Amino acid sequence: MSAEFTFLTTCLRQETKISGVDLVALAGQNSVDWKALILLARKHGVLSALFLAVRDSSDNLPEETRGQLTREYHAAIGRNVFVVSEFDKVIRLFREAGIQSIPYKGPMLSELLFGQAAVRESKDIDLVVRKEDLMRAKALLEQEGYQSDGAQTEDEERFLLNSRKEASYDLKLPYASGNGKRLKIELHWRLPLTSSVPEDWYWAELEKSKVADGELLHFNPEALLLILLTHGFRHYWESLKWLSDIDLLVRKRDDLDWAKFFDLANQLGVRRVVLFGLFLSRDLLGTPLPKIVEDKVSEEPFVRKLVPGAVENMTGLQRCPVGLWNNLRIRERIKDRVYYLRNIVDYLFVPEITDYQRLPLPRLLWPLYWGIRPMKVLLCMRHKYGVHRFTRVLFGKRGG
Repeated sequence: MSAEFTFLTTCLRQETKISGVDLVALAGQNSVDWKALILLARKHGVLSALFLAVRDSSDNLPEETRGQLTREYHAAIGRNVFVVSEFDKVIRLFREAGIQSIPYKGPMLSELLFGQAAVRESKDIDLVVRKEDLMRAKALLEQEGYQSDGAQTEDEERFLLNSRKEASYDLKLPYASGNGKRLKIELHWRLPLTSSVPEDWYWAELEKSKVADGELLHFNPEALLLILLTHGFRHYWESLKWLSDIDLLVRKRDDLDWAKFFDLANQLGVRRVVLFGLFLSRDLLGTPLPKIVEDKVSEEPFVRKLVPGAVENMTGLQRCPVGLWNNLRIRERIKDRVYYLRNIVDYLFVPEITDYQRLPLPRLLWPLYWGIRPMKVLLCMRHKYGVHRFTRVLFGKRGG
């Protein structure tokens, strides 16, 4: 690991904040390149956390570095305030229209972890809605100025809803700053977990919190932790922000019922997946885990072998895939392995909405997408990984 990555994880550790160590001096002792560090923190979505960690000793920073960190921190706060205001407006809009929605990540997670929704860096708003409410929710957002990319036609929407592969609908709104960036709202009718989950599962694992203008539905801590861990694994933990969320959630929710958490994980067949994320969080951020988790981690030595690839994702310039073989091994149940292999087949052959948008064909010719799709995927994989890295796609990173 680079000096910059090691220093960044040190800044995110809660023990570091308590100890009062002079982080700027520590960075100098370890020859940390501040320009490279800022780029890395920006990539991982933790620039605000870096600024807050070094703020007390920032007078010792080079003037240019201090100025850049301060400017980017205040810019991030400005974006967050805009996201939070839109989040509150959308939740209220849906509530008044009788559309139930479940927020997760973004402002809701910041409120849960920090007690104020504007602290954690958020660029998107993620909401779970029932599939039958999707088009009504979309129409309400469009009335508020949100737009789907390419102004989808009725045929495109029909294609989206009939696909067994698609599970979300995106709409975007320009930021108030007018800098060309747009806030994205993702409406999910199911979440891309690592196993097949009934759509009504999400609506059974909820709790309510009081907010200024009513009540807010959100996942209970056990379900939220499971969802965040499986989300991180799907992306092979390429962002430190996601790992920091896990660390803070475990620390903040001391009422977390670990027996219930593992019951949920076993129901969905993701026990090894969540153990891997918890092990990684403990290893990199010092997350305190109860004995029940430590015992289960020690029973699964396989998850330790996935750590080098995850660290490479966090520190490297090119993404390292988990690998088909590791993806099969981390799933304990035969049915989940079959589900995963079906998803691979879906990825290779089942058309997506982007396939339709790039080459709109009349409905009579839609079956042709099943032949066009694999050619597109192979070209993308060749561009992404290169021929010499194709074994990574099959086996992941070796060693560890």
